[in-house]
Amino acid sequence: MADFSLTYQMILLELCERARTPLSNAQISDFTASLDFMDYFTTQETLHGLVDADMLTVESTHNHTLYRATEKAREALRQYHAEVPPDIRESINAYLRHNQLAIRQDNALTANYRPSGDGGYLCSLRVLENDRIILSLLLHVSSEAAAEAVCTNWRARHAQVHETILDQLLS
Repeated sequence: MADFSLTYQMILLELCERARTPLSNAQISDFTASLDFMDYFTTQETLHGLVDADMLTVESTHNHTLYRATEKAREALRQYHAEVPPDIRESINAYLRHNQLAIRQDNALTANYRPSGDGGYLCSLRVLENDRIILSLLLHVSSEAAAEAVCTNWRARHAQVHETILDQLLS
């Protein structure tokens, strides 16, 4: 049985590099689900291997994990470009064209929290529009439950928060 791991790696690196924006685990898995030969477990194993090899950086947020190709990945793609079959390359292009708006919207909102060191938690909230930060908040809360609630509610209420802040500061 042939070992296709190099091909799988190059496919995921090509996808992440061509996206030109971080991709979530769900977005990558959505693409590989369309391939007849790459299942969810192969995708996850390949992603972890690429992170371990410093080919992908990983950023965990409250609502998802984002992957971005590194310079080492770009070097590998130059060297092993032929490992990605032309039809897969076209599938990558089609997936990114078809899902470009959804990918940008999904990645436009981030919400994370971490312990602040004084018993509370810092919530980091951000909204991007056309790859520009339009709102970035760092909010201190007293408990992890409060931090979880803030981050969970951010997706649904970010527009109201932004509007309220602008109204208050511009009036």
